[in-house]
Amino acid sequence: MKKFIFTIVAIFISIFLFLAIGEIMFRIFRGAPNPLAHFSQKNETFLSEANQIRTSYVAGDDGVKYKVHNNQYGYRGKNFNHPKDEGKTRIFLIGDSFTFGVGCEDHQTIPAMVEKLLLEKGFDVEVINAGMHHTSPITHYRNLKNIHMQYEPDMVVLLFDMTDLRDDWQKQRNAVYDEEGNITHFDATIVDGKKDWWLVLVTKSAFAKWTHNKIVRAFKKLKILGLKNYTKISQEGKRAKGEIAILEGITDENVIVEYDGMLMMRGPERRALINKQWNRITAKHISKMHNLLKDKKIPFFIAMYPYGIHVDETQWNEGRKVWGFEQGKVYTDYYPFELVKGYAKTKGIPYINSLENFLKAPKKKYFFDFDGHLTVEGNEIVAQTIVNNLEFSEALLSLEKEK
Repeated sequence: MKKFIFTIVAIFISIFLFLAIGEIMFRIFRGAPNPLAHFSQKNETFLSEANQIRTSYVAGDDGVKYKVHNNQYGYRGKNFNHPKDEGKTRIFLIGDSFTFGVGCEDHQTIPAMVEKLLLEKGFDVEVINAGMHHTSPITHYRNLKNIHMQYEPDMVVLLFDMTDLRDDWQKQRNAVYDEEGNITHFDATIVDGKKDWWLVLVTKSAFAKWTHNKIVRAFKKLKILGLKNYTKISQEGKRAKGEIAILEGITDENVIVEYDGMLMMRGPERRALINKQWNRITAKHISKMHNLLKDKKIPFFIAMYPYGIHVDETQWNEGRKVWGFEQGKVYTDYYPFELVKGYAKTKGIPYINSLENFLKAPKKKYFFDFDGHLTVEGNEIVAQTIVNNLEFSEALLSLEKEK
């Protein structure tokens, strides 16, 4: 009996020492776990830390680095006054990392370019960059209500991204609700209303985080693809998530949405699921944004931009492979644009689409080759499309007359 107890104790001590040594080594060589990236929203009182300056790099595109300045209220860009200057028209551009401006300096982002173009036209405006990585309508609504409204927007433009559909699905899974069914906050360690203690450990332990990213996720993908397919994909240098996204025969909708951040661009074979997710989460929260602003008589616009696969065969040339899109091909399924346009029309929301201007533009690099975000030239097309939109100009003129 004593020998048995000694063996059990020895096993537990060995496991503890193994985990402790592993944790120490990972923290030395990989740093402490950081479940929240530098450019992600840390809580619901601000988008990012105020008065911060950081340098970052574009994923996969060697040599492309950019500097980010957060102002005194946690928005990217220059400081602004609160309360607002008398006579000044304040426009909020709300969106994700495309709005934030990955790969671009502060003055090269879409919001900064919109402001510059409007100032050149003689409008007394300031445009606030309310973009943040991995935010989407479900979080945009809460940020609008809890953060942006206090800074007195006169107009709001939602830059809708086609990955918002999947991001909304993920955020809803992490949502925490009150007794009345309203979302109180989001918690990455909550999955469908239940605490996931493994994810709690992942946020605290560098060793657990590595195990989760490199082993747990790999086994989940292997289970979906099967050993033969998984091995073949690895040998061919492909990404498992991209192959899962286009794999035929998957019937579990949660699996499809979990692994396919580009779901909205998959074409007719995914249309039923796209419509379901759109109506269930995304459209509902855009409507909440619209109603909140409508009650305050604040003009609201929805703007869209394409991805590289829609523009020409050379755009986003390397990164598209990761998501299972073919190189050297232009994708002409414009259903995402039609879906959002149709929704906007039924709600009476002005809709701005920059796709046509991209297709007419001379051939340049409008999207980073691997990362896929818009380059400075791409941002310029989106900004010009917004500023030159007739309904946008008329709404702005009306606001200026009221001042």
